[in-house]
Amino acid sequence: MVGETLVAKGFEENYQFIVFLFTVCFASGIVVVYPFLGKTVLKFKLPEIITTCIVIFGVGYIMVLMFNIFTNRLQEYVQFGLVSATFIVYIASCFYIAAFNTHPKRLSLFLVGCCYIITVVGTLIHELFFQHPLLMGLVNLSEIIAQFSFAYFAVHYYKKRTVTSELI
Repeated sequence: MVGETLVAKGFEENYQFIVFLFTVCFASGIVVVYPFLGKTVLKFKLPEIITTCIVIFGVGYIMVLMFNIFTNRLQEYVQFGLVSATFIVYIASCFYIAAFNTHPKRLSLFLVGCCYIITVVGTLIHELFFQHPLLMGLVNLSEIIAQFSFAYFAVHYYKKRTVTSELI
């Protein structure tokens, strides 16, 4: 929340602190979901492989494009690269768990990943290129949904799917 306040007060003036705080935020998110990364069930069929490759290529292309656009504007390659790397690992962890883990609330992590992509990209676009109240409203709504979804997952952290619930 401190990082969001600094974004609201002045993005380019507080850039160093914002990058640090968001790096810590995404790194702590990785630490929270890390135990679920090893407990996955991998079942690949041809349509799932094709879909996964298309999604990875699409998201990767968007991330590389955004990285190039924003680093040219900010001239801060190392710091933006660090926060981008932690963000990508966090989002990939959320999508990986949502796709391959058997946790009953795993779809909330899919929602977290989607909403944080909208939040981060929307915030950068709003602060650096196109300031519009509707864009900021979408970013705020997306972040609220992401935070509530992550809290929902955290509340149900230790729930495990039983054999009978998989049969029903």
